[in-house]
Amino acid sequence: MKLKFKINFFLIFFLSAVNLISQEKSEINLIPLDLPLKLSGNFGEIRGSHFHAGIDIKTNGKEGFPIKSILNGHVTRISISTRGYGKAIYIDHPNGTTSVYAHLKKFSKKIEAIIKNHQYQNKKFEIQKFFKKDEIKIEKEELIGYSGNTGGSSGPHLHFEIRNQKNQNPLNPLNFGYKILDSKEPTINNLFVYSLDENKVFQNGQQNKLIKLKKINNSLYEANPIELGGNFGFGVQSFDRHDLSYNKNGVYKTILKINDKKVFEIIFDKLSFNDSKYINYLIDYFAYREKKIKITKLFLGEIPKFSFFSETNNNGNFFFKEGKNYNVKIELFDFNNNSTSIKFKVKGTGENTYPSLPLKGFLINKNEKRNFIFKNKEVTFFRNSFFENKIIDIINKPDTLTINNNDYPLNKPIEITFKIPYKDSLSSKLGVGLINSGNKMIFIPGIIKDNKITIRSKSYGKYVITKDSIKPTINSVGFKKGEWMTNKNFLTVKVDDDFSGIKNYNGFINKEWILLEYEPKNKTLKYDFKDHLFKKAELNIEIKIEDFAGNKTNYKTKIFRKPAL
Repeated sequence: MKLKFKINFFLIFFLSAVNLISQEKSEINLIPLDLPLKLSGNFGEIRGSHFHAGIDIKTNGKEGFPIKSILNGHVTRISISTRGYGKAIYIDHPNGTTSVYAHLKKFSKKIEAIIKNHQYQNKKFEIQKFFKKDEIKIEKEELIGYSGNTGGSSGPHLHFEIRNQKNQNPLNPLNFGYKILDSKEPTINNLFVYSLDENKVFQNGQQNKLIKLKKINNSLYEANPIELGGNFGFGVQSFDRHDLSYNKNGVYKTILKINDKKVFEIIFDKLSFNDSKYINYLIDYFAYREKKIKITKLFLGEIPKFSFFSETNNNGNFFFKEGKNYNVKIELFDFNNNSTSIKFKVKGTGENTYPSLPLKGFLINKNEKRNFIFKNKEVTFFRNSFFENKIIDIINKPDTLTINNNDYPLNKPIEITFKIPYKDSLSSKLGVGLINSGNKMIFIPGIIKDNKITIRSKSYGKYVITKDSIKPTINSVGFKKGEWMTNKNFLTVKVDDDFSGIKNYNGFINKEWILLEYEPKNKTLKYDFKDHLFKKAELNIEIKIEDFAGNKTNYKTKIFRKPAL
């Protein structure tokens, strides 16, 4: 009886696992918009602070193309934000997947009415609304919205995802039968070697050393033999292109082999959103921060494995022994299995190959809180500010506090406090300025108490006390005070702030709250006249905005429009 139970349990478990795999690999094929499938972004490629969780479908540089649901299902979530996905819709399907459509210009008429009602109820433009299974049913190929450029998009396109419905982990959409015309091998720009002795860099102060490559053909690069002794790792700078698109996209699969043994492998078939916590372990953070180049490291430290790692992966940290010879091969593949390889030999030598120098600064233990107190400043690193123990360079000068780290950003915010050196009637307008690598200052609002201002930040750089005492501006776009606007569909104003940025905004017509759509890219607030049926021709407009320093502007004007019957 017990044996039978165990066999049945195992069979159920096995069939469930097979079913999930078949769901993740099943074909869908329906492209969500009626355009040739050209991509400006691959699944898994590194995007600043996250891995790209979908594919970016090109829309010929234009907005407004109809977007269709790829399968039957129901809407589970709609989000509207001025950042990230912008206007996005999430649909669950019977096959166990969730499809996501982001950066939309607007939703379909059916969905737009539902979500706009929710926005008016909450008197907010940016919202996130979850729906029950039977609230908004969707048919396959049903219109759900129109392509756009909202949120964190840098140009018109459709960001499209397929997720595992159970855990919402993104899956590579190309595994669902979508075909991309791609006969081009991935391109390799550069190869780097890294000394992995703890807290050391190469003698010239660099994190890595460039290995010169010779291009044999489009699919093969070679390097002259090199000598290494001790712990080393490798990194590659590369990209992939498709036949119908000139965009430089991410590489699908990367394999490092030493003496024909696979020691490191990345395959972008799936992701976990938890992976993004560790994203800067996979790249040379110093090279990205200082030189704006992305180098994928083929080694890691003590962090948990990424979800897209091979099950047999080790950490890529390889010890080259004196007197041994090694054949190193790095292979890069795109989804269509076009490949490019690097081959070279390593001769194992003494451990002092490429002598290294210790990094300068303060060692921060990841498990401890650490305080640094200066005459008029203070900085606090909290427990787990880093995933690993790190050396931080802190430079205190009379007016500035500079915090640097060469290889990995912060996991949790640090706390920085400045003593306010004077009593100022504008103290409420004070903030802390972060001067970035481009010498541009970013305003960070803080908490002012006991003649001190305190902020929390996850960025390195130079910090200084600053203030913003200038009010935001509001100007009409395409209309004048007293104008009749019966034939216009929208009321648009331009809003701007010279420093700290727009924090919040509200609009009213005849003292009734109206929905204003904020688009930071063109600095506009837009109202749709179809939202209300005003019974009076005279419309008194009032718009209130506030910046992050607390400066407020109140804009008033009057227009006329043919009243509703």
